[in-house]
Amino acid sequence: MAFPICSRLVLIVLGVFVMFGAAPQVFADEGVDDIDETSLTVQERVKEFSKDFDKASEQHFFTLYSSYNLIQVVEEVRTQVSGAIEKCGVANPDMKDALQSRYDEWDGALTPIIEDANANVDNMIIAQEYAKPRDIKKLLKFIDKKRVSRADDVKKFPVTSPEACEYLRNKMDDTQENLTTLLKSTLVSLPNAMIHSGNVDDSDDANVSDDSVDVDNGDEGE
Repeated sequence: MAFPICSRLVLIVLGVFVMFGAAPQVFADEGVDDIDETSLTVQERVKEFSKDFDKASEQHFFTLYSSYNLIQVVEEVRTQVSGAIEKCGVANPDMKDALQSRYDEWDGALTPIIEDANANVDNMIIAQEYAKPRDIKKLLKFIDKKRVSRADDVKKFPVTSPEACEYLRNKMDDTQENLTTLLKSTLVSLPNAMIHSGNVDDSDDANVSDDSVDVDNGDEGE
């Protein structure tokens, strides 16, 4: 069963209780029609969208959906860390350069993998026949709106003491590794899902998975 991203999951990935900002809206500039707000939850909307899919289509769709959600977790953490670094720098001028330097390294390591992961989702949207790409994008925009609405309902209290800001900087090693692992999982999610459902040859899938995993061989922090 699919599930939306929640702030708790973001905190688990981030490992720091410093929250700022909200996740960006994807496809905001794609020219996709606005979606009327309804009382439907994300789960209800996704269930309605996929109710007529056969097994293979459902497998593909929920793999796409899960990959998209993981990317949004990373994007939300990225936004929060960026805001935290900025506020920590304002509150602690003597720490500003060190914080910004570590953040630039952290963000530079994540950016190319985020781009690869987003491109993978775009390809998954194109490489299917069970729904119009435009309709999938409308669904994802609906999910983004719900996510932003939930984020707006949560009061965020910046923690900018020197101890908290130093902790944030130190935790970037862990979050860089965790987020990189999450992103890389989206690059092999479709071939892995297909082989587990019996739709892809073991040997073929092994070749695809190996090629995908070889993108950025775990050296992001160097």
